Amino acid sequence: MKNFLVKIRNFFLILIAIIFLGSLFYQLFQEYKRYELLRKEVSELVKKEKQISEEIKNLEMIKSESNLLEKLEKEARLMLGFKKAGEEVILVVPPKETTTSIFESTSSEAEIKENSFLKKIINLWYNFLAKLKRD
Repeated sequence: MKNFLVKIRNFFLILIAIIFLGSLFYQLFQEYKRYELLRKEVSELVKKEKQISEEIKNLEMIKSESNLLEKLEKEARLMLGFKKAGEEVILVVPPKETTTSIFESTSSEAEIKENSFLKKIINLWYNFLAKLKRD
């Protein structure tokens, strides 16, 4: 009887060991499948990253070219005097005579005669202010 119980005990121990090893191999197989799936996903993501980075470079190049074209168009329109349809162009023409004075004369000052006492005082005052600005 003892021999029979030992055999049954050994049988159950072997059965438990086989079940344990089977579940261990099953888990190992599941982890390997998961590893392969993740490895494929990583390689796909790396390919996508390369494609997206190339697309970004192409878009930046197109953007810089369009900015360049816009700048060239603007300069050409300014230099040649062209305008777009419906666009108003304002041209600022510099004065013909150049003045070395800091202050411009107003119409009321132009009415004052050069020989008048008031004109000399105004000129003295403007010269004084100009000297202060320089210092």
